[in-house]
Amino acid sequence: MTWRRVRVETVALETRDTIDPQSLECPLVEHYSIPSLEATGLPELVPPDEILSAKQVLRGGEVMVSRLNPRKARVLRVPEKLDQPTIASGEFVVMQPSDVDGDFLTLVLLSEDVRQHLHSCVQSVTRSHQRIRPDHLLKMFIRIPEFETQIAIRNYVDSETARIDRLTTMQESLIERLDEYRTALVTQVVTKGLPPGAAEAAGLDPEPALKDSGVEWLGEVPEHWGIGRLKWSTAGCIGGVWGEEPDGVNDLLCVRVADFDRHAARVSLLNPTQRSVSMSHREGRLLNVGDLLLEKSGGGIKQLVGCVVLYDHEVPAVCSNFVGRVPPAEDAHPAFWAYVHRALYAGRLNYPAIKQTTGIQNLDTDAYFDTPAVFPPHPEQIAIAGYLDDQSGRIDALRAKAELSIERLREYRSALISAAVTGKIDVRESVLAGAGDGV
Repeated sequence: MTWRRVRVETVALETRDTIDPQSLECPLVEHYSIPSLEATGLPELVPPDEILSAKQVLRGGEVMVSRLNPRKARVLRVPEKLDQPTIASGEFVVMQPSDVDGDFLTLVLLSEDVRQHLHSCVQSVTRSHQRIRPDHLLKMFIRIPEFETQIAIRNYVDSETARIDRLTTMQESLIERLDEYRTALVTQVVTKGLPPGAAEAAGLDPEPALKDSGVEWLGEVPEHWGIGRLKWSTAGCIGGVWGEEPDGVNDLLCVRVADFDRHAARVSLLNPTQRSVSMSHREGRLLNVGDLLLEKSGGGIKQLVGCVVLYDHEVPAVCSNFVGRVPPAEDAHPAFWAYVHRALYAGRLNYPAIKQTTGIQNLDTDAYFDTPAVFPPHPEQIAIAGYLDDQSGRIDALRAKAELSIERLREYRSALISAAVTGKIDVRESVLAGAGDGV
């Protein structure tokens, strides 16, 4: 069995046809962009007059490779038949296969050897904007077998990856169901109290009398709970400070929105940011264990601003100017109120307080903290928080197992593709000889 060592440019011709999308006389175009590829693997359907720069014209059947951060292996095959005008970002190297099966070439370019080779060619030192030149890809050597073997490998990989993808989807669905269960559980407990068994174990009435709260999202609540406004649970919302570049003297940890672990509703210090913060700017802003931190600005199209996390680190710190420090009121248990905010955020009950300006969401904190809320007695707040901590731990353990399964499936998928396109897997139950070492 013969495998040829060839440059990519000898089996796939680069195309560089560009067009001003606003010159297209059609209501909608399909636009392949890096964000759309990462989000769905598909193009966006958008009006051409919303695209403000020249794009590459696609005619069908092309193989596209992102020049940006090649380690992420953003590679795709454009459908042979296009239903409407289709364009692509200039960040893609676009090639039309000429002496190779397009789907096989796509698999080769997704292989780990190719990813490592292209990653070694990046020309930028910044992690977020590492790019390759088109020549790095086009002049790269790959090994390809005869056409019939390409098709056999492609079909084998399609079959095996479909099976792996089904297993991955099952684990992703499990994680989604666990998250939905956690949200429902938190909302139920912070508005209705502990389940009877947990309440009895905590020395509380397992079946308290209920009353109508008069608030739609709360419904009926335990009769002995108070009803008020969210702001009653806090000692205010104090703005953060960004400070200056670190100077080695006034340096202090500054918690950003990027440090919010939205899943755990805690602050993560995996990538801490140091800023120079003067003593005058520290006054009233130093974080204490038990403070809640509110995302006042940020968010995005798919993510609402207004996330709240608990600060539970004994590390001197302030928060950035996109974050508000929310110290708890004297009779407010921090972990309980973190769960209340979590229920509000998951239910999008903070949405009316969000203002959208120039692509950035800003939270009207006065409106947000005017949200109706219930106030269990302090001992009951502690019991509820402890119960939810315990249940969240169990959910997290199941979630972690599912995430590990997904990680291993993706690693196996990548290894399978790499082995198949280099001839290390005999798709015909006989060794495909002569494949060599790949790139």
